[in-house]
Amino acid sequence: MRGIDRAHISCLVVLILACVGGSLSQSDRIVGPWGLRGDLPIAGDFDRDSIKDDVGVFRPSERTWYFDYDADGTTDRSVGPWGILEDHPLAGDFNSDGYSDDIAVFRHSDRIWYFDYSADGTTDRRIGPWGVVDDLPLAGDLDQDRYYDDIGVFRPSQTRWFFDFNANGNTDEEIAHWGWSGDIPIPSAADFEGDYAGYEDGIGVFRPSVKRWFFDFDSNGNTDHDITWGWSGDLPIAGDFDQDGWNNDIGVFRPSERKWYYKYFHLGKGLPGMTGGGPTGSVNA
Repeated sequence: MRGIDRAHISCLVVLILACVGGSLSQSDRIVGPWGLRGDLPIAGDFDRDSIKDDVGVFRPSERTWYFDYDADGTTDRSVGPWGILEDHPLAGDFNSDGYSDDIAVFRHSDRIWYFDYSADGTTDRRIGPWGVVDDLPLAGDLDQDRYYDDIGVFRPSQTRWFFDFNANGNTDEEIAHWGWSGDIPIPSAADFEGDYAGYEDGIGVFRPSVKRWFFDFDSNGNTDHDITWGWSGDLPIAGDFDQDGWNNDIGVFRPSERKWYYKYFHLGKGLPGMTGGGPTGSVNA
């Protein structure tokens, strides 16, 4: 009888964990519903308060962008139409003015990148062609010059990463074989290590098939940490969502619920409070 009770308890625990987020690691905050199915999420400093705690979405069906300052589930501004249905969005400081309030798109059909400084619905610059049709874009401070003006792509077909410092249409660095085909790159590089250097050059991927996140703190092709969190279908973002001054938090937009889930990380290479973890390099296992 006791064995049956323990079995029932175990099943109940699994059911509860599935209901609160689909993993063994609980979310620190849930917001929404905000956004629609089909929206593509980004994160940045769209209100220019020097904190990357804002989120936005590009709505391909309308070619419109919506911004939610402080990620509280309220639309504070919308811009558009700007972009086309196939565009893949990202955000950064592409005019190097110190604020990550600019938006950009990678257009798969022509392999051209379009940049809109200050997210006002105007194309200020375009570069390319750079990349290939199936590339998935990201932005960050990949050359560690303190400007968040670099772009990169994850190429699933080759599991390779290519970086273009200063977004000028040239490949300056590449990483071979980190990640899997099917991984979704976090569109914003961040300081996932939370170190005192403060470089936002760390890359990460969400692997929907196993609901795991893998982090490469220095963009050198090595897995430094991984956790279990989220659901298949989630779309990843990164920023400073707990407003602690460190851009090392992750979040997801869950289209099936139109909700946003946030996981706060904490200062230190060991990333206290995070669950999961596997051997270094397990992203390639």
